[in-house]
Amino acid sequence: MKILRQYPLRSVLVTGANRGIGLELVKSISKNSPSTKILACSRTQNHYLKDLAKNENFYHFPLEIASTSSIQNLYEDASKLLGSEGLTLLVNNAAIMPRGKGVLGCTRREMNESFDINLSGIQELCNTLYPLISKAAYCHPNYPVSFARAGILNISSTLGSIAETSTNSSVVAYRVTKAALNMLTRCQAVELVKDGILVVALHPGWVRTEMGGPHAPTTPWQSAKDICKAISSMELHHSGRFIDKDLNDIPF
Repeated sequence: MKILRQYPLRSVLVTGANRGIGLELVKSISKNSPSTKILACSRTQNHYLKDLAKNENFYHFPLEIASTSSIQNLYEDASKLLGSEGLTLLVNNAAIMPRGKGVLGCTRREMNESFDINLSGIQELCNTLYPLISKAAYCHPNYPVSFARAGILNISSTLGSIAETSTNSSVVAYRVTKAALNMLTRCQAVELVKDGILVVALHPGWVRTEMGGPHAPTTPWQSAKDICKAISSMELHHSGRFIDKDLNDIPF
């Protein structure tokens, strides 16, 4: 069922929107859903985002996800922009992947930085924006629980699947934080579903980005298209699940 055909996406905030999947995602939504208010968030605004900001309903906000003050500033700016409608969908896309070699090559600094950005920052951002997300859900009580009503989409990875970790231990800090993000997703889903908020962890596939590398089979454009399709199809029964772009379950 394509929920968004019946209930349009009113607003979306995407982190890590200056490159890769995040950039292609905001470009796709801006093109295909011009009435949706898009809050593109990143540390810096490159020329791609400056061009997109010329479009109606497209806004760029600076965000350093490891900074409490930056997150608070974003909340204040988003509150002014969105008003009583609140924030419909938060897409937590920003992440880092230190290239440490295995367990013994992963330093404390790499692990701490990864947790700060890939997990702790996401939790703080979700908690800070919760009043806006819950407001969106409250404004439309007759909408089914879906991303058309209110939700959080955490971009995860199969590298965070404990069940599928067997042949190598590369990028340890990234793997550990994505596994933790999957648990955070489940905890968020359990607590927030009563508020009409859908929370899901999504593996977008192996994507040809700076992080995914040049040999990945999927382009960022195709990945964004797949994510938009998945967003439009997720419902209550997807709450708390770790799934791929085709909505198939991935073992935790």
